[in-house]
Amino acid sequence: GEQSERIATIEDNLGMQYALRHELIQSKTHFSSAYRIYEQTIGRDHIVTSECAFRLGGVLEELEMDLALDFYNEALRVRQLHMNDDQKSAEIMFCLGRVYLDRS
Repeated sequence: GEQSERIATIEDNLGMQYALRHELIQSKTHFSSAYRIYEQTIGRDHIVTSECAFRLGGVLEELEMDLALDFYNEALRVRQLHMNDDQKSAEIMFCLGRVYLDRS
């Protein structure tokens, strides 16, 4: 419930703090935890879950993990489901393209 949502928010914030310090493994751990809790409490289709997926994708990209594609695609899916946010959708598509380029 509400308590779990607060825990997810704290995990998400910790993930952001570690990302800023470029401590990517810790960041990934906190974002992953936040994402799982958001999925269970507010659902996959919630914009907050999408934003967390985008941040997790960014960390995974920096860690050169192919899983980044899954989280970027998920963030894009939810963005397009909810809003006509062309700027954010374009940003996500740019990140997807960057991951694909890095793989080739």
